[in-house]
Amino acid sequence: MSRTAGRAGMAIRAMLIALGVAAIFLAAGPVAASSAPATPSSVSTSRADGTLTASWSAPSGAETYHVTYSSTGGASWELAALDHPASGSSGESITFSVSNSDTYIVGVRAKNTAGGSGWRNSPPAGPYTPTLTPTPAPPSPPGTPSSVSVTRADGDADRELECGLRGDELPRHIHVQRRLKLEPRRARSSGERRQQREHHVRRRERQHVYRRGAGEEQRRRQRMAELAVQRAVHAAHVHARTHA
Repeated sequence: MSRTAGRAGMAIRAMLIALGVAAIFLAAGPVAASSAPATPSSVSTSRADGTLTASWSAPSGAETYHVTYSSTGGASWELAALDHPASGSSGESITFSVSNSDTYIVGVRAKNTAGGSGWRNSPPAGPYTPTLTPTPAPPSPPGTPSSVSVTRADGDADRELECGLRGDELPRHIHVQRRLKLEPRRARSSGERRQQREHHVRRRERQHVYRRGAGEEQRRRQRMAELAVQRAVHAAHVHARTHA
């Protein structure tokens, strides 16, 4: 019984010691870095519409980054990010808004609890130039038709146009077929020819009668006008003799 109680007391004392050590570490906080990180390397930039992306190689021991940019060639600087957290990867990047028409230089500095590194600047990034999509060339016209053939039928004809090809181009329409109304080719019989001649004769007779009737009407009106003139002259002579 005494041995069991002694072992329990020893376990409790070990637990209390472990708790005390943990409390000491928690009160002291995280272990500070022994030295400041090295200066970031390979700082580069890339442009997009209204934005600028800065990328660099992460130095060992970096915890945060200060990122600045300048549009005056380094005469004045603006803050892009203060204490930008490190991602833990070998490459870091940040994107921020800028003007499309200016040239920029980006500066990056690494920091940790022991201090900060020196500044590393990027090469100048020129104004943003949008990429223009080239206008596709218009399609080439189809080839010239190569042959036209006509096949006669009874009152109809088939017209077929076969269009030639130019190179590897394919015309939109390569075959056209149209029905044309044509005069029949068959020979007319003697009776049909006689009927046609009689029809022409009757038509000429009607035209002659019409012209003859029109001439007679004109002559009749001319005679009436002459008679009217003669009556007027006669009446004038009678009036002159009466009042003489």
